[in-house]
Amino acid sequence: MLNDGYDFMFHKTIPVRTATSATPDSAIEAFTKSKTTIHFFPEGGNLVAGVINKIAFKATDQNGDPVQISGVLKDNAGNDITNISTIHDGMGYFYYKPKAGISYTADWSASDGVIKADPLPDVQPAGITMDVKVEQNDRKVIIRKGNNTEMCQMHLLVTMNGLVDYLSNVKFKNHDSNVVSSPKNSTI
Repeated sequence: MLNDGYDFMFHKTIPVRTATSATPDSAIEAFTKSKTTIHFFPEGGNLVAGVINKIAFKATDQNGDPVQISGVLKDNAGNDITNISTIHDGMGYFYYKPKAGISYTADWSASDGVIKADPLPDVQPAGITMDVKVEQNDRKVIIRKGNNTEMCQMHLLVTMNGLVDYLSNVKFKNHDSNVVSSPKNSTI
């Protein structure tokens, strides 16, 4: 930046505070205290009413580092639905069958013991959910369609690095779920 003179240099004054008697210890402690957040990821993209949904979640601190949490999922009437807790690296998952018109909240706490409440995404009246189960020598994709979803057939396409890895036609007949088993050499 010095090649073009001082007119083109970036300048900014950054105030720095030090711990003094004028700054109470509680203010410093509140600033440095961990701020844990949780994010929910419904597999299939949305929460769908009337079918079992798998919801993955991740809890992190203000630096993006994983945090172990535990808690309970509640409906808008305050009823406990299921327990939630991290399994590994601040991540976990749980299953439940949401109802249309009901909102859900996760009441949870980290090691600091402070209970927080975070809403789950809105429940959609129709749609498709997916659940990938990895077993010892087999991988299964369980596809469930919501009660209000008028779909008889769909295509499951799995790509990896821009190449097609697996393709399957999925037909729904008199049932609302279908299981697709992938070959052992597939990456799904």
